Amino acid sequence: MKVKFENSSQIGSRIRERRERLKRSRNELADTLGVSLSTLQLWETDEREPQASMIITIANDVSK
Repeated sequence: MKVKFENSSQIGSRIRERRERLKRSRNELADTLGVSLSTLQLWETDEREPQASMIITIANDVSK
Protein backbone atom coordinates (compact mmCIF):
# COMPACT_ATOMS: atom_id res chain seq x y z
CA MET A 1 0.00 0.00 0.00
CA LYS A 2 1.30 3.42 -0.94
CA VAL A 3 1.51 6.03 1.82
CA LYS A 4 -0.28 9.25 0.84
CA PHE A 5 1.42 11.52 3.35
CA GLU A 6 4.39 11.06 5.60
CA ASN A 7 5.27 13.79 8.06
CA SER A 8 8.99 13.72 8.75
CA SER A 9 9.38 17.26 10.09
CA GLN A 10 9.91 16.19 13.72
CA ILE A 11 8.30 19.42 14.88
CA GLY A 12 6.34 17.42 17.44
CA SER A 13 9.41 16.36 19.38
CA ARG A 14 10.66 19.96 19.34
CA ILE A 15 7.33 21.18 20.73
CA ARG A 16 7.44 18.53 23.47
CA GLU A 17 11.06 19.45 24.35
CA ARG A 18 10.13 23.15 24.56
CA ARG A 19 7.12 22.38 26.79
CA GLU A 20 9.29 20.28 29.09
CA ARG A 21 11.96 23.01 29.30
CA LEU A 22 9.21 25.43 30.31
CA LYS A 23 8.13 22.88 32.96
CA ARG A 24 4.57 22.95 31.65
CA SER A 25 2.06 20.13 31.43
CA ARG A 26 0.26 19.52 28.16
CA ASN A 27 -2.91 20.97 29.71
CA GLU A 28 -1.12 24.14 30.80
CA LEU A 29 0.50 24.76 27.44
CA ALA A 30 -2.70 24.03 25.53
CA ASP A 31 -4.58 26.53 27.72
CA THR A 32 -1.86 29.16 27.26
CA LEU A 33 -1.93 28.72 23.48
CA GLY A 34 -5.72 28.64 23.30
CA VAL A 35 -5.87 25.20 21.68
CA SER A 36 -7.43 21.95 22.82
CA LEU A 37 -5.41 19.30 24.60
CA SER A 38 -6.07 16.89 21.74
CA THR A 39 -4.66 19.39 19.23
CA LEU A 40 -1.45 19.76 21.25
CA GLN A 41 -1.18 15.97 21.54
CA LEU A 42 -1.54 15.61 17.78
CA TRP A 43 1.24 18.15 17.29
CA GLU A 44 3.56 16.40 19.74
CA THR A 45 3.01 13.03 18.05
CA ASP A 46 3.54 14.52 14.56
CA GLU A 47 0.07 13.54 13.45
CA ARG A 48 -0.73 17.20 12.68
CA GLU A 49 1.43 20.24 12.21
CA PRO A 50 0.69 23.65 13.74
CA GLN A 51 0.54 26.84 11.71
CA ALA A 52 3.79 28.76 11.44
CA SER A 53 2.46 31.52 13.69
CA MET A 54 1.79 28.98 16.44
CA ILE A 55 5.31 27.56 16.10
CA ILE A 56 6.68 31.07 16.58
CA THR A 57 4.49 31.58 19.66
CA ILE A 58 5.75 28.32 21.16
CA ALA A 59 9.36 29.21 20.31
CA ASN A 60 9.02 32.56 22.08
CA ASP A 61 8.58 32.66 25.82
CA VAL A 62 4.94 31.56 26.13
CA SER A 63 5.15 31.89 29.91
CA LYS A 64 4.76 35.69 29.73
